[in-house]
Amino acid sequence: VEAGAVLIEIERAFLEVAVERARAQLLRAKAAHRLAVTELERQRGLAEREIASEAQLDRASNQERASYAALLDARASQSEARTRLEKTAITAPFAGIVNSLDLEPGAYLQPGQAVVELLDLSEIEVEFGVTDREVVALQVGDPVSLRVDVFPEEWFAGTIAQVGHAADERTRKYPVQAQVPNADGRLLASMLGKVRFSVGDSSPAIWIPRRAVQREFELDYVFALGGDSGTAVIRRRRVTTRPVPFRPGLVEVIEGLDDGERVAVSSVRELREGQRVRVAGEES
Repeated sequence: VEAGAVLIEIERAFLEVAVERARAQLLRAKAAHRLAVTELERQRGLAEREIASEAQLDRASNQERASYAALLDARASQSEARTRLEKTAITAPFAGIVNSLDLEPGAYLQPGQAVVELLDLSEIEVEFGVTDREVVALQVGDPVSLRVDVFPEEWFAGTIAQVGHAADERTRKYPVQAQVPNADGRLLASMLGKVRFSVGDSSPAIWIPRRAVQREFELDYVFALGGDSGTAVIRRRRVTTRPVPFRPGLVEVIEGLDDGERVAVSSVRELREGQRVRVAGEES
């Protein structure tokens, strides 16, 4: 169906009657208010000539306010009746495929009842979960590829549309949503498949073993080795690190180390600033 196409029409007869009743109620309310206004003006004139009492003027004023409130209520009732009549047709909010419409003519509907399922298959939404080490490397707009079981030899290209910021309580995975174009309609809702994506970038990076990093007061430090081969002088160096996706034993050094520098990876808890050490595996 196209956007705006009528999917369901509710019987209009009773709603049309309700609109006419609301219109009649509004006409009566207008007449009653006009009469109350006229009476109030008459009582004011009589009061100015000291013919009518204050009590009579008060009663006329109260009657005018009450009739005005009834007029407002009648207008609201007419507006509600017209709105209900205008909503007798349920139209498609977007172009798509009607997947289910399990209704017969004459069926009764309840407020909030689901009556039709409309699918927009021009673009498929893919949901999958990733670990905490993987989610830090994903961003909205990153490319993904989808392969479904019914087309095992073909990959469909898409992009990441949303990355969850909280893990699912049951699976402990972070939800990720990707969108895959489906102009030819070959992909259907609820199909199962596999998602392929890349993490990180191809730019040079400094990776070191996680055990080489000491954490103190929420800051990371390493022991850099200075000097020639064989012996080295320990220098405590503050660094900034982040996890390496799919490599739990490694961290990436963002700041604090230069390419080619050596760091201590064993006995780091026994090392001290300025200490001279002998590097294992190198001649003294």
